[in-house]
Amino acid sequence: MKRHIIVFIFIAPFFLSMLGCATIVSGTKQTVSFQSQPEGATVTVDGEVMGKTPVTVSIKKQENPMLTFEKEGYQPIKTNMSTSLNGWFWGNIVIGGFFGSTTDAVSGSMHEYAPDSYFVTLTPLEGTDVGQQDKVKAYVIANNIEIREALLNRDVMDPALGGLFELLQVPPTEISSTTTILSNLAAANDTSVKFADAIINRYFK
Repeated sequence: MKRHIIVFIFIAPFFLSMLGCATIVSGTKQTVSFQSQPEGATVTVDGEVMGKTPVTVSIKKQENPMLTFEKEGYQPIKTNMSTSLNGWFWGNIVIGGFFGSTTDAVSGSMHEYAPDSYFVTLTPLEGTDVGQQDKVKAYVIANNIEIREALLNRDVMDPALGGLFELLQVPPTEISSTTTILSNLAAANDTSVKFADAIINRYFK
């Protein structure tokens, strides 16, 4: 009997120390980044204001909270943030058992946000006067893949590329040279946002 008591005394602290393994290892908060086009959108998570884009904040872990982007003159965007089970939660079930997993469930640390960064393109409300630069940037981001493919094939009749020519007010005599310029910008900028910014810097600044 005494032997069982001694074994329990030595083993119990180990299990107690492992309760809430995910809580201890990864914490109850996670750093998440929010961006939008145009910038300056108010970001809220389950009704709590996180700030204005671009913003990176540490937020409490919870299952699929409601994410909202709002900016005057634009349609709001609402979506549930995607979450997955923290890998340490499963280790906690093996090591800490039921009580450890319950600790993580209560604290929210059994969840982690995946992805941990969000980017949205806001759509102007009808009648809203949006600057030409914002129009071009939003268009390039929304049609990034199609524009790149058209540039790669030098397909100047492609609708997506033609729409960009129209926004940039490219005259017919400069279509060929503009295609070359845009191709170079696309090759030098691997993301839609970088590509859009490069176009803005080339044609508006």
